[in-house]
Amino acid sequence: MILRLNPNDLIVFHFVVSEKSIKLAAEKICLSQPTVSYHIGTLERSVGTKLIEAKRGTLRLTKAGKDLARYASQIYHDMASVEQFVESLNQPVLRVGVAATFAIALSSVGSQFEKQNPEIKVVMRNGPSFDIAQDIINSRLDVGIVVSMDYGNTELKSIPLSAREKMVIVASPFDPIFEKDKIELADLSGRKFMLGAKTSATHQILLKRLEAEGVEIKASHFEPLNSVEWATHIVEIGEVLDFLHIKSVEREVSQGRLAIVPVPIDFWVGADALVRKDSYITKAIDAFISLARKTFQNQH
Repeated sequence: MILRLNPNDLIVFHFVVSEKSIKLAAEKICLSQPTVSYHIGTLERSVGTKLIEAKRGTLRLTKAGKDLARYASQIYHDMASVEQFVESLNQPVLRVGVAATFAIALSSVGSQFEKQNPEIKVVMRNGPSFDIAQDIINSRLDVGIVVSMDYGNTELKSIPLSAREKMVIVASPFDPIFEKDKIELADLSGRKFMLGAKTSATHQILLKRLEAEGVEIKASHFEPLNSVEWATHIVEIGEVLDFLHIKSVEREVSQGRLAIVPVPIDFWVGADALVRKDSYITKAIDAFISLARKTFQNQH
């Protein structure tokens, strides 16, 4: 059967729907705005009805547009999976996202995996947990290692890796907070923290926990770079505090460059692997998850 619809039109439509803007969709897929509009117009002529209405600069989907958007999204993800499969025929690649919180703790997992699976190349990147979750939804990553929490999307499947990962608040050893014999949570009120992006699950957890205790903290003016090394450097040279995985600061603490703030409560986060629910968990993904789980276990 010869298809009447052009798959490229549907994929462009998917990005317009997901970005809620022709301009942003054009930037996302590196096309000009007129080209994106042409694809939408062609799709509407093929379907025989209006899919998008523009009112006062806002795009709204018609009933037909909402219904077709589900199919367009599925086609995009199916095509992304096909491309991933085709790439694997020549050079198998495993794309992994690791939350910045766990970047140092899991720094050796990629090399361990490649030693055990020399035929597969691992491409790892770090970032905020919510960004990694979104990249998995959009099929830009095969698996993500993130902070355990609800990412609000039914397309994701969580696989528990670790229930209790120790988090600590750190400061410069010369910070005035250490002049006190006993540090209380109230001593954190008004202090500046390297809070990072809003898509950082770790810092959302810190804010909620402190707010529940009646403690309000401030965000520093430093630009977050999703880098633990950058964060610890800023904490070391200034009066800024941070909230980090204990494994991320062991070296700096032992060298006397940073100090753990001994607050009267403990902070713990869990670690999960995230995959798309509709994706097949390959042997490579399963092997990487197993290595990550063992690494967390060996650190306790």
